[in-house]
Amino acid sequence: MGTNEILEGNWEKDFVLSLDNATATSAQGIVNNSHDSIMPHSSQFQSLAIKFAHENNLKARRKLLEIYRNHLMNFKRSILINRRRWQQRLQRRQALLRSFFMQHILELETSFLELIPIPKLGSIQLRKELPKALLLTEEPVAPVYMRKFYEDVMGIKSEDDWISNFRMRKSSFEWICDQLKEVMQPSGQTSPFHKLASHEQQIAMGLYAFATGNNYGEIARMFQITSRQTIYKFMKLFAEAILKKWGKQFLTMPSTEEEYDAIGNAFYNASNMPPVVIGVLGICELTTKSVKLNSNSNESANSTIIMQMLIDNKLCFRKVKFDSNQPSLFLEETNEISNLPPKLISEKRVSRFVVTPDTYYPLRKWLMHKYQEPAVPHEFDFNEAVDNLFVFRDKALQRLFARWRILKWNYDLNSRTIDKIALACCVLHNVLEENEEPFEKEWAKWMNLESTKFTMSTRFKPVLNVLQGRAYSWEADGAAEVREFLGRTISSTEM
Repeated sequence: MGTNEILEGNWEKDFVLSLDNATATSAQGIVNNSHDSIMPHSSQFQSLAIKFAHENNLKARRKLLEIYRNHLMNFKRSILINRRRWQQRLQRRQALLRSFFMQHILELETSFLELIPIPKLGSIQLRKELPKALLLTEEPVAPVYMRKFYEDVMGIKSEDDWISNFRMRKSSFEWICDQLKEVMQPSGQTSPFHKLASHEQQIAMGLYAFATGNNYGEIARMFQITSRQTIYKFMKLFAEAILKKWGKQFLTMPSTEEEYDAIGNAFYNASNMPPVVIGVLGICELTTKSVKLNSNSNESANSTIIMQMLIDNKLCFRKVKFDSNQPSLFLEETNEISNLPPKLISEKRVSRFVVTPDTYYPLRKWLMHKYQEPAVPHEFDFNEAVDNLFVFRDKALQRLFARWRILKWNYDLNSRTIDKIALACCVLHNVLEENEEPFEKEWAKWMNLESTKFTMSTRFKPVLNVLQGRAYSWEADGAAEVREFLGRTISSTEM
């Protein structure tokens, strides 16, 4: 039998059909997972089989068989790759489900531990053997303090880890612990909290809670505390200790005229505003624990308080005040700024003032804000100088909220507690700025604070021209003339 007769036999169709059947059988197991990748190969096999059946030239048939073989190898390779990718996706999905499951188990465990404290569980079997006097005066048993707690439990092994967890270097943390030791644990005085944790652990818990804003349950697990309510109390004690130790030292107005001059000159170099500015006023809102709208309704709404801060040239807070309805810092006719002696500028006596947001504060000699509708060159120059001063406000508030995330995530804190914690955060901010502690820009990026303008919501109305219950005219006060003089002075120095 010749070669042509062999090729013309019926075995050709049987060969192609058997090859197609084998291919289809190998793909049957994973067709549901790689249907999109199998379909192109199936059509290619079918077209090659048709060409092979109708081709009479031997060389052409060999080429078709070679192409068929290459397609089959590529098909097998794609099947293996798809199968491997499908297995990898399955493994990742299973790992993710395991992670969610373990997280849910940890949350349930924390909730259970909050309901039944662990120290009391260990004493259930011994209750019958203990005297009644001891049972009546029972106190929580302190958890075992692990050796090298920061390295073993918190994973702090480098200077960057200290900065990430506590927003400060290890040396600064140790200095704060040394300074607050006598305030947090006075000699000769004891309390149940002293048995639960040393003053160093309390400071570590407070700083970690302030910096991360994490759930109290997570912090309790990390520091081996059985109740998250204890973490809440530690935070309050830590904030009170900071205010008692450093509140008057690091949160105070300048005391000498030289200090005011230094601040004014620094602002002048940065903005070309005449050196009579003593600070920039920042305003923002803090959200507190939800409160019921009325006694007859189950509906609730988040309560907010207004936080007002005077910021100096070093990005430090000089004065902080909280209000619930309307800003009131420095609005009194007699205050720390209005009583300051004026400064001679271009042979004119000009009162020292702070720069305020124009939306909320009226114009006063000691409260200056931008022209709302500038029309002439010196008005535009004055507004530009004010914008340059607002850079200090924005940077200071960004650093405050990026360092201490609890100010953003404080929904479990009532208004009285958030006042203390916010003041403590301002004091800590000043301490770190004075100590030139590093600030990571990633903290602000992570919280989307890099371009945030800290203002109040539109539900707050601007402050009316009323002082101490009577109408007040800024025109009679001469504030408009002072602002115009400052604008012309800026324009003359820029020419």
